[in-house]
Amino acid sequence: MTVPNFPGRAPDRLALPRGAGFSLPRGAATGEALSVLIVDDEAEVREELTVALGRRGWSVLSAGSARMALCLLASRPDVGALVTDVRMPGMDGIAMAEAALAGRREAEALEVLLVTGYASVAQGLAASRIGAFGVLHKPMRGADLAQLVADALASAAGRRRAARSGQEESVHRDLPPRPSYAQPAAAMLPLAERQALSPLAADPALATERRAQPRPGLDEGSDGRLVEKLADRLADVRALEDGLALPRPSPVSAHALMSQVATQLRSQGAHCSRRITLQPDADPAFEIDAARLLQAIDLLARRAFGGQAGTAELSLDAGAGQARLDLLLRPEKAEPVEPEPQPERGLPVAVARRLVAALGGRLDAWTIPTGGLRARLVIQAG
Repeated sequence: MTVPNFPGRAPDRLALPRGAGFSLPRGAATGEALSVLIVDDEAEVREELTVALGRRGWSVLSAGSARMALCLLASRPDVGALVTDVRMPGMDGIAMAEAALAGRREAEALEVLLVTGYASVAQGLAASRIGAFGVLHKPMRGADLAQLVADALASAAGRRRAARSGQEESVHRDLPPRPSYAQPAAAMLPLAERQALSPLAADPALATERRAQPRPGLDEGSDGRLVEKLADRLADVRALEDGLALPRPSPVSAHALMSQVATQLRSQGAHCSRRITLQPDADPAFEIDAARLLQAIDLLARRAFGGQAGTAELSLDAGAGQARLDLLLRPEKAEPVEPEPQPERGLPVAVARRLVAALGGRLDAWTIPTGGLRARLVIQAG
């Protein structure tokens, strides 16, 4: 997880406003103040969040892994709010939160706040499924962190009071509106695309199921993983097209770009050969959004290889301000003959084409009838 971009010097980046009306929710039965648990695999981030919230008078615990967090939760019923990074090695934040909430009694209610740098549709659906209280998007402001933690602790305290007094009414009605985790990403998708990708994204009722009735996630099985990736990429494309997200260009040389593309294809089980041609006026480094470009390459590889091992022939012709990347992707069982390719219109390639276009480039792709894919990317290197 990247350290959040808070303004100011490093020690004060997470300083929270005093006198903002935050109080310490207390448990109904014993009067003890509810605690906050911070979970992040990066020690620096963990320490900053812990110190920042501790300055507000909250009791703050921290854990560097999902396993450690679950152990702490098992021994500390006073924890009322769990603030966890989504992406962590091993068990991620959503899986850890789901395990923490499974079978948990309302008398020990726990609210989950997820921290993420990019709210994807798949993450949103998973967060809605487990009943997450809210989300913190990086970069975030200290005031937003403090307010959401205060709301989460107040909600947990109210749920515990209601459970212990036998009340059935909602304990959230007096709280200010809280951010929706799933909507920001899902709203970027047209309804037709959401329906084509997943019934979960198209049916709001399914996104509000109680945590007592968990459903399998979208990432179970190869089809689910492809659906998840397509949903993520479509959400990102719509954000780029609508100006809700910006390209993240960084300097990369032709050789470094080819190395990254080859690494991406090898992760799909492909054996790569590559050739680079640099024109006399070629720039030494391109300013491109390489991370998103590799996402498009990943979709092309999934379409071409279909889960098999294969071969990839790469050719990059770079000149001033532009590069042309040609790919021949063949699964290992493809016929050696070369029939006439046909224009490719499958959904993975269509999403990749829109993603490249949103970055200012162009992608053309053709299906090889005997197996595989030809593609050409024209990349504008700013």
